[in-house]
Amino acid sequence: MHLDNVLRDYWKRHKNHPYGMCFIDHDLKKYYINIPKNATNWGKAAMRNLKWVQGNYHRDKLIKKGYEAIVILRDPMDRWFSGIAEYSSRYNIKLHTSQLNDLALRLLTDRVAFDEHTEEQSMFLDGINTDTTAWFKFDPELNQNFADYVRRVLGIENNLQGIDPKYTSTGTKAKVRSWLEECLTEENYKCLNKFYEVDQDLYDNVKYYKRKED
Repeated sequence: MHLDNVLRDYWKRHKNHPYGMCFIDHDLKKYYINIPKNATNWGKAAMRNLKWVQGNYHRDKLIKKGYEAIVILRDPMDRWFSGIAEYSSRYNIKLHTSQLNDLALRLLTDRVAFDEHTEEQSMFLDGINTDTTAWFKFDPELNQNFADYVRRVLGIENNLQGIDPKYTSTGTKAKVRSWLEECLTEENYKCLNKFYEVDQDLYDNVKYYKRKED
């Protein structure tokens, strides 16, 4: 028996985010990888503003062609909380502190990844050269840093700093996130930290682009 295309088939479960999804500028030989829960709505709006085209860096063989990646990274724990809140909202799973008993928390933190919003960030970056990638941190200065990079490094005048950030949990999602933060135990955190070990190392050690003062 041969097990073929296992990774490809795994990604078919992520219906809204195909393996290798990105936005491309072929003239600049750059591509932006939009990792779910890493300001993806803002990032997509920015790419549409710049008129970059949607593609797939694996299918289009961008790495082999020498294209360089642009990536936004988020603190793994912060992203997981937001991702679980997204999952519960998207699939109409009601979460409340009264339901978050020891067994429920154990199941959540043993499984960790339930869909693309909680999958490891590194899973979206298969094959990229981390040394040539332009890295951005998911933080309140993201739009200013990204706009500065596009202007100074890519040579494109833009108004990306004026696009309102769309990366804050509100309403029920914010409540779910708050409940989880209150209920998790030290043992739960150990499970999460182990699962996201590669992501945490990446998040802590890459060099992020910071806007320069004129």
